[in-house]
Amino acid sequence: MGFFNKLFGIKDREPDGVTGLELLSLCMKDVTDKLVEHFSGDEYNWSANRGEKIFECLVLSKFLLDHALLTTYAHKIHEDRIKLRLQIVDVAFNATLESTLSRTGLKAEELKDCINHKLVQYSDALDKHPHPRCWVVVASICTGIDHYENANLYAITVGSTVLAGLLAFGQDTLKLMWAK
Repeated sequence: MGFFNKLFGIKDREPDGVTGLELLSLCMKDVTDKLVEHFSGDEYNWSANRGEKIFECLVLSKFLLDHALLTTYAHKIHEDRIKLRLQIVDVAFNATLESTLSRTGLKAEELKDCINHKLVQYSDALDKHPHPRCWVVVASICTGIDHYENANLYAITVGSTVLAGLLAFGQDTLKLMWAK
């Protein structure tokens, strides 16, 4: 892993002995767990089973980390370096997804179109809607529940702050990984 980390500019070892890729995978798992916990609250009325929630939230966590990377480094490093770092996020996501799916018999390749569709939907939500509404739309895409239509003001308010907070968490993790 040392060569891989050096190639992509990740610190070879963090102070506690965790590689950059491991740190990114841990961050993705933490974000996913926090999303599942948050969206499982009564205010969301999300009736999907736990496996579906984990999958949907894992895809959203990948989007948040991609977006964090793009917003943190867009004007600071060369586009080629950003692409390489996005590939690292993909490696962490694919490893986490394969681990998650290993108990189901599904393969990540079978879900590739679904994942890409969700990522495009999330990106479109950020492009088409102003802040903080964009985060509510993202939450609606993830859970399949239109919170504006249902006039769920609590979910609207909390959803817009929780997702933005998890984005900041992702940005902080990326800064830690690629601090010079």
